[in-house]
Amino acid sequence: MKFKGMTKGKPLGLVGEDYLPHIIRTRQEHRIWQEQRVRTSNLLGLIGMVFIQGATLPSLFSVLLSNGTPPPLTLLVGVFVGLCFYQARAIRNIKSEWVYVIGNTIGLISNATLIFLSV
Repeated sequence: MKFKGMTKGKPLGLVGEDYLPHIIRTRQEHRIWQEQRVRTSNLLGLIGMVFIQGATLPSLFSVLLSNGTPPPLTLLVGVFVGLCFYQARAIRNIKSEWVYVIGNTIGLISNATLIFLSV
């Protein structure tokens, strides 16, 4: 679709040397937007990690401190195996998924402790 005043997708009024600063500004805006998106994603991941790993802490403390009963072994092993796969994926993409490496490590340690105490 071609609008009046536009040629080959260039914005209206940008010709010759005026076009280069527009491209540079657009790239900078895109880079800033991407960085903000990554920060937001990491913050959401950290909040989720607090809730997910925090959900296992009561069971862990109950078993460690007050001789409570651990959750069923099938549940613990299932979660542990799932976390192993998540951890493998996160390590392969560690530059962008470092939040998940931290969360999965906490989960693996917690579940391994509960599995050890259940056996």
